[in-house]
Amino acid sequence: MNKPLRGCMCLCLVALCATAVFGTEVEKKWRFSFAAGGFNTDDNVPSQSGNILTLLDADEKFVDSFRDPRSDSAAFGDLGVDATQRFTLSGQYAFHRFFLIEASVGYQTGDVGDVEVQAQFDFQRIPTEKDFDFQNFRFKAGEMEQIPVQVSLIGRFRPRASFNPFVTAGVGYTVVGFEPDAELNALSANIDASTGGFAPFAGFRGFEGFAQPQVIGDLSGAFVDARDTFTWHIGGGAELDIKNKWSTFLDFRYIWASRSISIGFNGDPDGLGVAVPLGGIFEDSVQFADLILAQSIGAVSVRSGGLVDGGQLLPQIGAPPGTDCAATPNFCEFVFEPDGELDLGLYYVQGGQVNLGGLSLQFGFRYTF
Repeated sequence: MNKPLRGCMCLCLVALCATAVFGTEVEKKWRFSFAAGGFNTDDNVPSQSGNILTLLDADEKFVDSFRDPRSDSAAFGDLGVDATQRFTLSGQYAFHRFFLIEASVGYQTGDVGDVEVQAQFDFQRIPTEKDFDFQNFRFKAGEMEQIPVQVSLIGRFRPRASFNPFVTAGVGYTVVGFEPDAELNALSANIDASTGGFAPFAGFRGFEGFAQPQVIGDLSGAFVDARDTFTWHIGGGAELDIKNKWSTFLDFRYIWASRSISIGFNGDPDGLGVAVPLGGIFEDSVQFADLILAQSIGAVSVRSGGLVDGGQLLPQIGAPPGTDCAATPNFCEFVFEPDGELDLGLYYVQGGQVNLGGLSLQFGFRYTF
């Protein structure tokens, strides 16, 4: 018999034996506990770089498809709140042997990221087998602190037994704080110091490329909205008496939150640039799509400043001696070797909103007075 199976059988045996033993009487008594475990936010903002818009005829048959011009490699990442540890102190009062009321306060911190930046730099040579060659960069957004306060009603199924399953439901309020990371601050400062304009993507049933921006203006950096939120939850678990007045418990809760953390750029909650939409569109609306989508989908062309240091221009083979790439870039080629200078080009910076609800799993110890 393998070790995991033996361990599982032992736990089952302990639980079965425990059911035959009378548990601690809790009615009209106070109980205090400490628990540690994890919290996993179940929401995220997936990368839109792999989006494909499908064109359908009146019979919903495939006609054509249009791909987002960015690198598909970014599609494996997303913007979200990382899973983190949560610590909780709680107090209970059993106004009935079947029902208790509980108040708890927790604490957790977790990383927020990653912000996706994609760039196709000026003078960058595009491989012949590609229409575009966007480079993918990812930046940590920051650290979020949460202090969840909850009030719960708990129902116990077997109040006289030492092994006691329970269910719970309640409401709460979470105090939220956010500390931006140095990477986000640097990216925001770079955007603030840049100028650019929206460059429509002209890849719909026509020329595959980006049009020149009609308006050039100052860009603005990152903004983060991370406010306190109301919550409500349901859950369940089980408690096991281990010694006089002491017990151990496992507590699982699904938590809904009324608010999200939002990260945006240049005054837009979705960031810089607009992705090709994901989904399908009917052929009989192509004329409308050509007029509207071709003007509303695209990147931001950065014309001064720059957001990332992606590489540099170096004289190409055969260039005249003493070639100055800043003055005669046509004799130079772009190489992906950072030189400490920010680069111009077409940029996407993805923002979005992440709901603060998620899953909580806690293991702890409880004392009954």
